[in-house]
Amino acid sequence: MASRLFVVNEWLLDDLLGTNGPGKRKESFEWLERMHARCDRIAVLESSPWAQKAFRLMKQTDATARGVSKFLHLNVLQNQLKSRFVALGDLKPAPDDVRAATPDSDKYLVDLYHTVDAAKLITTDTVVHSNLAALRKVKVQMRDPFIQAYMAGTDTD
Repeated sequence: MASRLFVVNEWLLDDLLGTNGPGKRKESFEWLERMHARCDRIAVLESSPWAQKAFRLMKQTDATARGVSKFLHLNVLQNQLKSRFVALGDLKPAPDDVRAATPDSDKYLVDLYHTVDAAKLITTDTVVHSNLAALRKVKVQMRDPFIQAYMAGTDTD
């Protein structure tokens, strides 16, 4: 299977921070390990809320958070084969109808999706998911079914 590039909203970092409980932290860490083992990548907008949370994860003091942070930073974010960083000045706006269907706080995600021509945008926001799915211009998927299919090896599109 060819490498795929994903835009993942902030759920990944909330999960890794432990905000969504130990079960979600474990699932997300296992997904990150699987994503790393495959040739897939994540896209990150520099200085975005996502990047700020990733930095916050690095500052955590509990052992579990430090372990997942180390893996995320050393094996994914600092590895050009596993991540693609985009500078704010290089961000291209998504089409107007896509931006209009997206809350202001998430517009950077759809802009990033279009800038990098991502395979999917993975979200936990049901409004974002339903609005974007209805437009059929962004391949968007909810976190839980995405993780389940990815881990089972059935997420092939």
